[in-house]
Amino acid sequence: AIRNGGVYGQITFVQDSCGTGFQPVSSGSKNKKHGLEACATVSSDGVVYPTTGNIPYGKADLLLGIDILEATRATDPREQFRVASKDRTAAVLNLHKQPTVYGLLGRDDFEPEELREEIYNHCKPDHSFAKNLSEICERRLGSKQFVNIMMVGVAYQLGLIPVSAHSIAWAIKDTIRRDQRRNMKAFNIGRKLALEPRALPRKPEPDTWEHLVTNKSRILRKTRLRGRKYADQFEKIVQGAMKQMRDLPESSKYDLAVRIYDLIQYQDHALAKQYLEQVRKVYRADSAARNFEATDAAIWNLAKVMLIKDEPYVAYLLTRYEKKQRDIAKYGVDVSNGDRIVYRHHTSPEFHIGKWRVRLKITTSDWQLKLVRHMKWWRKLPGWHKREVTFRDWYVGLLERINLTHDAGYAQALKVLKAPETVSGYREIRYPKMDEAVSAIDAELSRLAKVELDLRRDVLGSLRTPTHV
Repeated sequence: AIRNGGVYGQITFVQDSCGTGFQPVSSGSKNKKHGLEACATVSSDGVVYPTTGNIPYGKADLLLGIDILEATRATDPREQFRVASKDRTAAVLNLHKQPTVYGLLGRDDFEPEELREEIYNHCKPDHSFAKNLSEICERRLGSKQFVNIMMVGVAYQLGLIPVSAHSIAWAIKDTIRRDQRRNMKAFNIGRKLALEPRALPRKPEPDTWEHLVTNKSRILRKTRLRGRKYADQFEKIVQGAMKQMRDLPESSKYDLAVRIYDLIQYQDHALAKQYLEQVRKVYRADSAARNFEATDAAIWNLAKVMLIKDEPYVAYLLTRYEKKQRDIAKYGVDVSNGDRIVYRHHTSPEFHIGKWRVRLKITTSDWQLKLVRHMKWWRKLPGWHKREVTFRDWYVGLLERINLTHDAGYAQALKVLKAPETVSGYREIRYPKMDEAVSAIDAELSRLAKVELDLRRDVLGSLRTPTHV
């Protein structure tokens, strides 16, 4: 396998008890005649069958294909280990595509689905199973290394392994010293997949705002110094917000809970409450008839301008608990086996000292950024990220200038509330976009104000004009 070749393992189960028509043969002249010692069985008609580690040609009852390409070769009549036959063999296959050397060089390629059909042509398809188990294993357990145990679970549940579940569980616990729990979970997931092939067990993800609050509260308890207090306050703020804005769509409630959590991590609960109060103002003027589009835009963009990506916040984003967990799953890091990730962050912090702008290009480690993420007092320094702060204050002021009472005002309010969506990129790119957004929105608000003033004058003029009955 190290030299990019195939590895085949053959396992035979021998039952030495009576009652099946086969009995062990004791050592003697008959055994010596066949070149055997005590490793043979004899059928009821007197035919001697050697008990060896090699499965005869086409006599396998089960083909476990961890690598779909090598499993296909095991069904090729030209190969040495051709063990499958149409009338006897069931197959449990992993459809994960593992590139070969020639595939990486662009000289050859294969499709797992086509190879599955080729294997099924030499096996019993009604008793076989095929799915990308490596993908399921990585999503559910964080690593592909448990796929072999998962396949054993599939095969066992299909009745293809003549061993009890208790014995398999004992063997896993007795032979695997690390990650016993995840191996047992892989075995049970395989059993579940065999019962319901459409079931794709995934690692539970928060799909409602209630689940999200539970998930984030656990993270706060784990990662903050006074984690329980932070978690309780976070839950209290979110629960109160949902009661006051109960008519919001579920997707908007989910987004609101995420932004409250981000603002708490950015600064504290006081900032999250300020954000929530501004969102409530928009919500009170909004309506369900318009699906609360203005409120949804405020939820997204108000948080965007308040979460200024300054040095402490960037340090938090680079070292946050959620990022590390994603990296562990992405790169298959086995923490229980002693594996670890070492980060080297290439950052460019910028500081304004009077008229001077100082930008550093440095490489930092996690421990250095974890110190910086707690330097939130920097935000009280005069001129700290002045342009972003000015843009934030300008946007907060817009919430008082929008009009949601009529259709023209509502359409304009959506443009105003979504203005920060175009502002992104590094400082050199972001600052001109901020200036363009301010100019465009101020012009838009002035235009509508002039139109409303003209309409008001027309109405007053018509009231002053005498009418004849």
